[in-house]
Amino acid sequence: LTDLRKIVETRNASSLSLLVLSFQLGATSLWVIYAALIRDGFMLLPNLLGLLLVLVQAAVKCKFGGAEEASRSKTPECQA
Repeated sequence: LTDLRKIVETRNASSLSLLVLSFQLGATSLWVIYAALIRDGFMLLPNLLGLLLVLVQAAVKCKFGGAEEASRSKTPECQA
């Protein structure tokens, strides 16, 4: 999220990889589930924050897309 300001200003999120975001979402979700199952708040809190950040990144990717989709509001990967 260090480039969030630049992405919003340029309306170009091509620097965010959809594949990497997918793996981040999967891994963080599994850690959240595990922490909840063993009821470990010290593990749950940072992973919930990480999950929130990954969701923000995914929303930015869906909204701004890449260079070729700069004029659109959504990328084809995010449309249902």
